[in-house]
Amino acid sequence: MRAFSRRSLIKGFGAAGVLAYPLLRARRAQAAPIKRFITFFSSSGVRQDTYWPKGTFGTFASGSYNVDGQTLDALKPHLADLTITKGIQIYNNGGDDHDSGTVTLLTGQGVRDAKQTPYAMGESLDQYLARVGTPTPEPSLLLASRLQRDKPSHFLAYDQDGNYKAYNSDPYSVYTRLFQGVLGNCAPASPAAMVATQDLLSVRRQSVLDSVLAESGALKKAFGMGSVELSKLERLETAIRSVERRLTPSSSTTGTASVSSCQAAKATFATGTQVANTDPNFPALTKMNLDLIALAVQLDITRVATFMLTQGGLSGPPMTWLSYNNAPLNEAHHPISHGEQRGVADYLTKLISVDRWNFSQFGYLLDQLKAIDEGGSTALDNSLVWFASDCADGKEHTHVDMPFIIAGRAGGALQTGRYVQFAGSPYHNRLLLTFANLMGVPALTTWGLADNCTGGPLTF
Repeated sequence: MRAFSRRSLIKGFGAAGVLAYPLLRARRAQAAPIKRFITFFSSSGVRQDTYWPKGTFGTFASGSYNVDGQTLDALKPHLADLTITKGIQIYNNGGDDHDSGTVTLLTGQGVRDAKQTPYAMGESLDQYLARVGTPTPEPSLLLASRLQRDKPSHFLAYDQDGNYKAYNSDPYSVYTRLFQGVLGNCAPASPAAMVATQDLLSVRRQSVLDSVLAESGALKKAFGMGSVELSKLERLETAIRSVERRLTPSSSTTGTASVSSCQAAKATFATGTQVANTDPNFPALTKMNLDLIALAVQLDITRVATFMLTQGGLSGPPMTWLSYNNAPLNEAHHPISHGEQRGVADYLTKLISVDRWNFSQFGYLLDQLKAIDEGGSTALDNSLVWFASDCADGKEHTHVDMPFIIAGRAGGALQTGRYVQFAGSPYHNRLLLTFANLMGVPALTTWGLADNCTGGPLTF
């Protein structure tokens, strides 16, 4: 089937084109599933001795392994959709382990400078995939729950120059910007009215941005600028164009949401009691962010999403929603992981509860993606969703045997339901390279530091 765009259909067929687009898009999807790349990040690693599956490496269907009694039992309903990896190490170039692990995670390179930006030495994989992939209203959706302060461990996503991409920790503002105009009253809107509204808003907003860009162009002509000044100005222009894309009314999305999804989102974000952005509400805020990711996938608003559950090296919220000795757990994940040094009583037992809860949040996201029917397959089937951290063990800050879990089949390109051991402790650069290849982007032979990619993509 030939390529087409919603804009070309509107231009050629008016309102009929708007109505026909989802049908044509669905036909095209049958030939080539829409793939998504989603990163779920939880800092401070895991308690290693209670994490790994029991049994031998192999397939879940054959009974080679199980997760009974381990913290991974929170993901037991999803084992057939998972690839659990062991033996992969993450690159560390010194300094704070949380900073290095976070910056390295998607860039495949270490921290450039932990005290001043740019922190990273290059682009992160999520931003690369967003840049080279099919354009969507939101090229990359970056969400987080109550991140505390700016330092390298705050950021996973970086542009081509190593500049960090900011996260949005307010799910209500994300809903208003991306979804409110799409969901409307949970009833089909008049296509002509949608197009007219979009055109009017675009004209008003575009006029302001055009003025700024025109002034930028005039500056280039009027003043002789060196390479440094030109680079700064070009970055400003790129940021303005990014704002332009973000201000585009979300009715430009090409996907469709079910009435039930629409009503659930409205009940949470529009008509329900607003959830305050406070530590005790951390679980509710996390669920809201994960719901937004699933809704963005369902509406094809984005095909790349990155969610940061916790920030490494900082205390984070006390996990009072968990119980210990019939009382709320009053410590946060990071100090619990360093319980021996921090004087946290019975910290190893508490870590089990923390790890289980973190995996349950990952499982919740998988549930939402698996519930999205895409005509014979689910959004989870067509995605690569991975659970990642900045270190393997939170107490020792080790970097080998990273707790990397891959969910989804990348549209059938990856076999799941396996527990895989990689000999020789390959660097995770090779895993990132594998992800890029599975996503079907232009063939890459390396990602990040070339020396860490010796051997090419990992073989699953």
